[in-house]
Amino acid sequence: MRTSRDAAPASLLRSTAAEFSKFYAFRIPQIAYASIAASLLLFVIELFYVEGVSGTSTLTDVIFYLFFDSWKTLFFQLFVIAFSAYCTAVDSQYGMIRIGCTQPVSRTQYLLAKSIAIELHVALFALVYVASLLMWACICTRFRGLSATEFPALASLAARTVVFCCGLSGCMIGVSTLRKSLLDAFVCCCVVFVGFFFLGMLPKRYHLRPALFVRYFFYPVAGILPKGWSIPIPMKDAPFWQFLLVSLVTSAVCFLPALVYFHFRDISE
Repeated sequence: MRTSRDAAPASLLRSTAAEFSKFYAFRIPQIAYASIAASLLLFVIELFYVEGVSGTSTLTDVIFYLFFDSWKTLFFQLFVIAFSAYCTAVDSQYGMIRIGCTQPVSRTQYLLAKSIAIELHVALFALVYVASLLMWACICTRFRGLSATEFPALASLAARTVVFCCGLSGCMIGVSTLRKSLLDAFVCCCVVFVGFFFLGMLPKRYHLRPALFVRYFFYPVAGILPKGWSIPIPMKDAPFWQFLLVSLVTSAVCFLPALVYFHFRDISE
């Protein structure tokens, strides 16, 4: 006989799969996969035909420059923020939350399933982003410099990018849960994102830099940083476990209060 303890993980898995399919049906992920790869072409043109990056550059050099050039524009991060806010707040915006919370699941499971589904989509977006970087780098360099020794660095780039994006998404999910309309969610998420950057400007005497999530903004490319790179990248020598812990704790700080709030929230709207 199955106990409620045994059924809970299976029920959460089914709820997550349902939420994942629902978000995929929005068509946003399908458009995003093609758009991410296509948009990077603009940065390829800029690097090779405007900035004049040498055609003899190796694959890892090109990937680094492509990442740095595209990542600092904030386009991808803003998309992650908008997607997380939209998927979290859309049920409240159009009253679908009343249907979702009448299902035979707890509010905690409902929110956890939705959050995990959003995070899975964000992880896929990050992987597509890194895969697109690799694709364009291979095309531009004709696979120059590609060898088995480069795979650990590329895997590190992918893992760190996924962790950063999922950490950012987790924060935005928590903030959006506190709001009841899409506009409120978008505005609050953007304010929090800007707030992260202001926290990154705290003086060194506070000794908080290792615990600040935004200080790891360029951390994904720390493993493939070109020699002689003149621009310092904060936290580039920080261990991966520290980055993972900061991402998890920062997301939890934003998400756990929202989870408590959602448990007592009026969903009659």
